[in-house]
Amino acid sequence: MKRHGRETEGPTSSHSSKSGGEGSEASPFLTQPEELRRFFHLSARETAAIESVSRVYPLKIPRYYASLFDRTATRCPLSRQAIPSLEELNSCSEADPLGERHISLTPILLRRYENRAVLLVSNTCAMFCRFCNRKRLFKEGFDPLPYLEESLGRIARERSLREVILSGGDPLMLDPDLFFEVLSRIKDIRHVAIVRVSSRVPVVFPEGLKDRHLRALRRQEPVWFVLHINHPKEVTREFKEAVRALRRSRCVLVSQTVLLRGVNDCPHILKDLFERLVVLAVKPYYLFHLDPVMGTEHFKVGIERGIEIMRILRATATGLAIPHYVVDIPGGLGKVPLEKHGIRARVGHRVHLESPIGGEGVYIDDAAESSCLRCGLCRGCGKGVKVKDGGQKAKKKGTAQRYEAKKMEVPMEISGEKAQDGGRNSYDLK
Repeated sequence: MKRHGRETEGPTSSHSSKSGGEGSEASPFLTQPEELRRFFHLSARETAAIESVSRVYPLKIPRYYASLFDRTATRCPLSRQAIPSLEELNSCSEADPLGERHISLTPILLRRYENRAVLLVSNTCAMFCRFCNRKRLFKEGFDPLPYLEESLGRIARERSLREVILSGGDPLMLDPDLFFEVLSRIKDIRHVAIVRVSSRVPVVFPEGLKDRHLRALRRQEPVWFVLHINHPKEVTREFKEAVRALRRSRCVLVSQTVLLRGVNDCPHILKDLFERLVVLAVKPYYLFHLDPVMGTEHFKVGIERGIEIMRILRATATGLAIPHYVVDIPGGLGKVPLEKHGIRARVGHRVHLESPIGGEGVYIDDAAESSCLRCGLCRGCGKGVKVKDGGQKAKKKGTAQRYEAKKMEVPMEISGEKAQDGGRNSYDLK
């Protein structure tokens, strides 16, 4: 990559040049199913299942994140996000339901809205999250470097672009020098007023946030930094230290969370998470309804359940902890809020959504039933009312009905002490 006649050389990732490579004893990542078997009580059948899925959607878990797993629990919310499941192969969804290929100005520059664009600067993540909306890239692989100059030039020519979002992969998996180079090049473009960095590194791999990354962010302040975080057990001592370091670098911190069945589809879990973030001066920004990406159906939560969760959050949590609950309309029609305005009507499982860029799209709301996650944060834990997540039935079969959120008694009493920092903080996976 050239800038002012110079070319950036060396590794594109600050984590890819470790001796032995990923999955070795020297690597901070677990990438082979047999490595998991060393640390977890996996049967031969479970190991074979992980191997089968990993051939389609690769395995990659930071040792740090794996150290937080509750190995005694049958349903650990962290391992569910990270360990491959056979359910990923039972898919009838699309590889690219948001139509990113159709909004590409270059192979790595996406523009859905007039005033902002997403630049996919990295081709790797610290962890392969099993619900990723770019899961297709696990299989396809892509190298952004050959397209960086073309993409930066296109941003410079498109004067209506006011905001650029650095994504990937994960921008913090870039070598810090290259990260600074990209960041400074974008900041040099006069009509780009806002730069957003979207990352899960501080959550799943906090050691990957290097001092040189922080210096780059500070030198280009202000930068909006979006933390991808899904569960209060991810709020560890190391995560808090990473957040403080980002604040010292004068980043403006917000978070985004994906609503995931069996992980966080509980108002008490999300209240705990969002209020912990607010205490750290991180504003919960988005709660995303799951994108219908192939291999992720087992994480799907019903829209009615999501609306109910938001209603309880508004009744019990500080206003600073309330995010926007949104869904990306399949077909590339943009984000729409799910609580009040975005839903026009529904016919059975078909929820008709009004696009912010014009037109109407349909989301298939056919999630399985949500049940109590036994979070231990509410008095009725384990006895909660189950909510049918297929949505309300139409009054007459085949006819549309206006959508109204189902009313439910708000549990105002939350008992029990808040858990301390989630999971173990020691690196006990050697």
